[in-house]
Amino acid sequence: TNLSSLTNLSSLTNLSSLTSVTSVTRVTSLTNFTNLSCVDDPPDHKATCPQQKGWGKCSESWMQGFCCKTCFNCAGHGCGGNPGPSPFPKGSGGVGRVLAKGCNNCHGCGVEGEDSTRKEMEDEIRRACIGCTEGEWAVITAMAMIESDKMDHSDTSKGTSGGSSNWSPWNMNMDQLSHLGCDESCAKSLGQQKGSFDVPKALRYLLSGLRGETEIGDTCDMMHFHRDGSTGWSKCKGKGCGCSSGCSGCSDYIDGVADGAKQIIADPSIGLTGKRACETIHHIG
Repeated sequence: TNLSSLTNLSSLTNLSSLTSVTSVTRVTSLTNFTNLSCVDDPPDHKATCPQQKGWGKCSESWMQGFCCKTCFNCAGHGCGGNPGPSPFPKGSGGVGRVLAKGCNNCHGCGVEGEDSTRKEMEDEIRRACIGCTEGEWAVITAMAMIESDKMDHSDTSKGTSGGSSNWSPWNMNMDQLSHLGCDESCAKSLGQQKGSFDVPKALRYLLSGLRGETEIGDTCDMMHFHRDGSTGWSKCKGKGCGCSSGCSGCSDYIDGVADGAKQIIADPSIGLTGKRACETIHHIG
């Protein structure tokens, strides 16, 4: 009976035939219809959005794309149609030598559209990337996008035991993981498919390798080991990211990762909304 402050309707002249509404008692401040369709999902099931806001967590990088109503009023920050800026601080971090490579997207196969499974995996990677720079987040996301279309499974063709078996969304094999400080039991705990993946744990080992903090060596050594195992690693160790002699497809792989990462940096929605920067890099059999 009182519509004294219905401010977003440009014309309201006749309510005499509003028959489908059983009771309209008072609408005093309906000023924004956009928010009615805005999703307000928390980043996990441990706390509600109001709780996160009360704890002052809305400004954390891992909140991008979550609690859109409560924290961001449905504007930017990964909410709505515009995913907003990168959720990580600018800079290449430990992957500058990778980002310096690339071939003007010579391996590119387009940007694939949004997929709900991929979006869930991107959310997991983003939440786990604690302390990452924008460059590091982009590189590890591009790596996962190369490994599988939806980033939701490892290559299980090598089985579930032995040095060549693959684990995590990044297909790190058990031999590589052992050099990163992750033994057989640890490797198996990383999982081989969505639902069993331990993304935060896997990401810690991956980042440690990319940052040159392990016995594998520097960033380029890590990328060579990841691409061609101990064979490519031993051939190119200490020779930089451009080394390709004796390392099967290593130069192409690093270029593909670099170009995928650069696309994500230029348009963060590719790594936030379920899209995929496609790079055609053939897997080693």
